[in-house]
Amino acid sequence: MDTATDEVYFSADEEAYRNAYVAVFQAWAKGTIKGTAEQIFEATKSILED
Repeated sequence: MDTATDEVYFSADEEAYRNAYVAVFQAWAKGTIKGTAEQIFEATKSILED
């Protein structure tokens, strides 16, 4: 996390990157996030790669 801008960057830390996917898919499994697994994966990937 960049405290100056409050931005979070996952790509610099491989474990954080995996944790982001886990958190998203746990929310999807609980029904918090709607869509197919493929849609969720692509959206998450897009966000993390920016």
